[in-house]
Amino acid sequence: MKPIFVGVHNGEKRIYWGRFVLASIVAVVVAAALGEAVVYLATGEHGRAVPMFASALTFLLVIRGYLRVMAYQPQEVENAIDSA
Repeated sequence: MKPIFVGVHNGEKRIYWGRFVLASIVAVVVAAALGEAVVYLATGEHGRAVPMFASALTFLLVIRGYLRVMAYQPQEVENAIDSA
């Protein structure tokens, strides 16, 4: 399955870096904001640990997405489609 930040043009992989970076930043900020909201609603105080944990977990997911983008090989997909 092709990652959403990769396009194939003339048989070559093209990575949309701007979209990837923007989506990564938005994901980390939203995760931190949701973590802060959960802590504030639960305790009535501002927290530090949960937003940091949420940001770190999201950062790991961003790294996983980066590895998927870099590892994508368009030739494998075309060969699988042709053989089916």
